[in-house]
Amino acid sequence: MNRRRLLQTAPAALGAVWLGEAAAQGTPVASPLATPLVLPTSYADVAGSYDRLAAVVLEHGRAAVELAVNGDYAALFDRFSPEMQAAIGIETLGTLLPAYTTGRAHFEVAEYQLVFDAQVTGETMTGTVQSAALYSFSLQRQAGTPDASPVAGTPAPAAALAGQWSGTTQLSDGSVITLQLAFSAGGQRGTLSIPEQKVIDAPVGNIAFHAEQPIGERLDERALPKAPNAQIYWARYDWGGRGLTFDVSMDASGTIVGLQVLPEWQLPPDPAAELTPLPSLQLPFAGLWWVLWGGETVTENYHAAYPQQRHASDIMIWNDGATWHDDPSQNENYWVWGQPVLAPADGTIVAVVDGIAANAPGALPTDPADVAGNHVVLQIGEAAYCYLAHMQAGTIAVSEGDAITTGTHIGLAGNSGNSSEPHLHIHVQNEVDISSPTAFSLPMTFANVLVSGEPTADATLEQGTFVAPE
Repeated sequence: MNRRRLLQTAPAALGAVWLGEAAAQGTPVASPLATPLVLPTSYADVAGSYDRLAAVVLEHGRAAVELAVNGDYAALFDRFSPEMQAAIGIETLGTLLPAYTTGRAHFEVAEYQLVFDAQVTGETMTGTVQSAALYSFSLQRQAGTPDASPVAGTPAPAAALAGQWSGTTQLSDGSVITLQLAFSAGGQRGTLSIPEQKVIDAPVGNIAFHAEQPIGERLDERALPKAPNAQIYWARYDWGGRGLTFDVSMDASGTIVGLQVLPEWQLPPDPAAELTPLPSLQLPFAGLWWVLWGGETVTENYHAAYPQQRHASDIMIWNDGATWHDDPSQNENYWVWGQPVLAPADGTIVAVVDGIAANAPGALPTDPADVAGNHVVLQIGEAAYCYLAHMQAGTIAVSEGDAITTGTHIGLAGNSGNSSEPHLHIHVQNEVDISSPTAFSLPMTFANVLVSGEPTADATLEQGTFVAPE
């Protein structure tokens, strides 16, 4: 199950794994509701205000995406912030839908778990390649004679891929590598070479080309009113049997401050699926917390793209319209800051990192001392290691070698490591070392949880839900 992975360096990949959400976008804006310094204790405390704000985000986001899907770029451009308008321009925006509906190529290199999605326009191929992260690439068709051997039954349009292609992609560590592709005359067979990584003529499979690939019906959508200037809406549409996701970030007025369109991430088979499930854990906190990242798809949980953290979650506290009160540039103004982190199971502490200073909200460190920040690793089974990450310096109350019980006080929630907002990260993996190439994440369930007010015997942490011990 553990095949070689390309297009990454370990520090860059791990950095992406622990990426946190920015505290706010644009100028800080006070929460629109009252901000008493009292934490919510039950879903009833937040349900009304959260649902009202979510309904507004849903309305604004749905309208924006429908403009994009229908190709009404002038109206969509009018919804952009001045900064977005200056950065993109209406001419560039006008290429958005055609880039995903015409000349679409898809192919994969199974040996290295690479998935390519691109648009072919004449002699140019541009798109993204999915590895442990998502990278943009641009290729040009080169002079040369491809293999002319036909394959029966291949649709004629696939010949648009025929020939030799060469170009580059930049990795997350800043290095640039060369991609060299060769497709047969009918576009049915291909090979990939990456000289810098000593990959030569790796077979390309699952090749498909569609001259037209229209966007179908909406399959799913979600509204996340994270903060007044960080309101998130995403919608997933059918796209030739796959998903195409529109991700929109807006301010309190519905002005668009961010827009992404991404093909659905294709996850490899989950190695944990063949294992006996872990016993249910206990929530690692008291009170009512909110799940920002959680679920089994990359859209709802970006951790899912990384084998070690496929089933991880990021949790914080939402109250009075935001995850913070007053000034979001101060860590202490985040509701979750300083909240106790508790052991989710009996076990033994096998690793402790402490003493890492907190980050300023909204800013990721360029070279964190440890991507998990101040954290502990709790062994809860023979091959089960639970990470509790991003805590405050000097607050970790356990030591390596301690045998502890469920509910033991571990430390205080913070904003250390590769994190841009105070929150708690939790995941379980099969090995203690997060950088091990053979490590993979184990699914977690939590016993006796109130999920958005509903009693649940065994709950998973799903994006946008409020969770509390029953």
